[in-house]
Amino acid sequence: MIVEYQQAILNIKPANNQAFLKGLDALMRLILMIEKRGGKVILVRFPTDKLIWEIDNRTYPRDIFWNELEKRHPNTIHFLDYPSLSKYDLPDGSHLDYRDKKSFTKALMKIILEMTKEAG
Repeated sequence: MIVEYQQAILNIKPANNQAFLKGLDALMRLILMIEKRGGKVILVRFPTDKLIWEIDNRTYPRDIFWNELEKRHPNTIHFLDYPSLSKYDLPDGSHLDYRDKKSFTKALMKIILEMTKEAG
């Protein structure tokens, strides 16, 4: 069964990012409203792996989706950019093992705190 999924994944084409870009414009307006009121917005791409990552990566390639988001709003955290977030085995491909939740949360909070210190 896994072989069939792997074969199907090879045929996945990237999604059209035009709707994404339009939605990104709306998201940026909302982020601006929050930040004008003193809030801080950090966007996080949480980990996936196994077949889920293969599907995500083919459907939403980072260079035409995440990187576009990052250009407009640099306060982002992508799990692949941080070894402390990408070291986890996700049993079903998209959820942490319950035993990893505390260490993952600590690692994520450390990154967020460093990011907010740098921003002043």
